[in-house]
Amino acid sequence: MRFSIIIPTYNEERDIAATLDALLGLDYSDLEIVVVDDSSDRTPEIVGGYARQGVRLIHPGGGGRCEARNLGIREASGEVVVLLDAAVRLPADFLRRLAYHYQNGADYVRVDAKVANRQFLFPRYVHCVSEVFYSRAVDYNFAKMDWTEGFSCRREAALKAGLFPTGFPVPFGAGEDGLLGRGLRQIGAKKVIDLSLEVAHVVPASFQGYWHTRQEKGAGSAQVHRFLDRWP
Repeated sequence: MRFSIIIPTYNEERDIAATLDALLGLDYSDLEIVVVDDSSDRTPEIVGGYARQGVRLIHPGGGGRCEARNLGIREASGEVVVLLDAAVRLPADFLRRLAYHYQNGADYVRVDAKVANRQFLFPRYVHCVSEVFYSRAVDYNFAKMDWTEGFSCRREAALKAGLFPTGFPVPFGAGEDGLLGRGLRQIGAKKVIDLSLEVAHVVPASFQGYWHTRQEKGAGSAQVHRFLDRWP
């Protein structure tokens, strides 16, 4: 079984090298790594340094993260796509353990995610919020948001579900993640949840970085409600 790991990047020069190093350390050989980059910093230069190790670098058309993910999925050669942000680190055995679920009929798999740098105040807060809203104890939120860091699905199922939303006046900055899960549910895709599979992600430690992320998520949530949920 072949996996395609897809990473959309926009000015990720601080995080992308560590993420690629972790991916190149996976104990699974049948995979490709695709970075879809639209940066104005050194990110493409850093990614280009991994070309000899098989990392592919492609460029979207400026339509934001949704367009970048869709392009990566369409360009993927793997049967299963793993969608990562640039600051997500996979454990070495991640794909080997993930393959078990797909070999047994899964169409998409949700895993657990933990904030890696929670020794700092704002990352610790993000971690606590995530624990509340994605905890198994909160059944409604857990079922509603069919998305986690380290999300994966069969490529054909993602295409059938309609991929991520594009073509809006302003590209979605956040909130679009769960929409792919909604589409997968609507086509009757088989879901597996394996919380023993855990990925680590790094979040901004400064107030400025934290607040920038919150602004993106707030604007993205408004876009989802207005344009996709048809709120007035």
